[in-house]
Amino acid sequence: MGPVPNHILFSLLMNAVMLMGLIVVWVRERHHANVEDVCSQWLQIMSPIIRSAVVILYFFTVFHKINQAYFNPDVSCGSSMLREIGIIYPIIPSGELMDTLAIYGTLVIEALIPILMIIPRTRLLGGVLTLGFHGMLSLHPHPGIYSFTATIVSLVSWFLPSGFFVALRPSSLAKNVFRALWGTCVGLVMLALLVGNVPALKYLLPDGAKLGFSIGYYAILVYSIALVVTYVQVGWRNLSALEAPAPAGGSLSQRLLLACPVCALLMLIGMQPYLGLRTRMCFSMFSNLQTEGGVGNHFVMPQALQQTRWQSELVSVSASSDPGIAAIAARHHRIPILELSRRVRESRAGYSTTFIYKDTTYTCRSGAASTYIVLPEINDFGLRYLYFRSVGPDPSTVPCQW
Repeated sequence: MGPVPNHILFSLLMNAVMLMGLIVVWVRERHHANVEDVCSQWLQIMSPIIRSAVVILYFFTVFHKINQAYFNPDVSCGSSMLREIGIIYPIIPSGELMDTLAIYGTLVIEALIPILMIIPRTRLLGGVLTLGFHGMLSLHPHPGIYSFTATIVSLVSWFLPSGFFVALRPSSLAKNVFRALWGTCVGLVMLALLVGNVPALKYLLPDGAKLGFSIGYYAILVYSIALVVTYVQVGWRNLSALEAPAPAGGSLSQRLLLACPVCALLMLIGMQPYLGLRTRMCFSMFSNLQTEGGVGNHFVMPQALQQTRWQSELVSVSASSDPGIAAIAARHHRIPILELSRRVRESRAGYSTTFIYKDTTYTCRSGAASTYIVLPEINDFGLRYLYFRSVGPDPSTVPCQW
């Protein structure tokens, strides 16, 4: 519930749902079925739930982007991320046309992926589009991007019929290549751990961190390319297996009964910014969305929908010895007073922060509750839940951030 990337939160929920489903099926069938029957029933029950959840995730990744800043090429996550990838890989074209294609192409592709994967006859195209698009995104140096790619690749597999995976047996050459890759990665991981934990090698820690990043960064690129090639080759030769109905157990009413609570929870998480709740960890990653400050930038959702004043009561930070709070002041951004209150309470004792709230200047010091004055009280739950983004002067220039 803390400051984790959106896809980590989503992975947590999906893992919890899959684990609970496995426990329920095992308890119900442990005296009447073998392991294969239990696994088969688990797949049939879980598949509709996971597919529905992935559709909701993609819905919000598109819906949150329908805002002024996302369609502004100067700050849009679509164009800015493309330019940042181009710095590392100059072969990638750039310019106004590419910025426009990145902005609108991202929306179209993210909207098409779940649709193409749901329809049996378009699964081959949908899988290629998913792997190609997220593999392309993984060229970006932000570690959360390739991590998100790994999450999506695993979850999109739930759209495929289980019979298709029988055909995905690797050849002898592929097995040898996989072994070599795994052996190299294991060796590099051990080296990174050695550099990070042996006192005599502590000075090499920055290089160890770079090495750790490179392991995941380049491995996911190789993995994505290998998956695309394998998926196309096997899928083309086994279209009937690929286009078979995906497993779904029970009647429609039973599937809805199981899926609806999960879907309702995911919808609530995604709707939080518009309801006046927190604005981070809401599937709003890299969307340029802003709902704080009473001046949102979304084209569809009205500010009147907010049910609290959490996002509207803002403070301006004048100065702070806390690096995180000082960075907000340097950008001339404002933040909700609840966000400041949480940051001050979690900050290192002794850090001082001066801020303006309702035209009055206050100074507080972390660890000294008597100096908090107007800062709202926050319980343990609030410390783990109340996370908000900073607010810039212009909703159409909201920067790209996770």
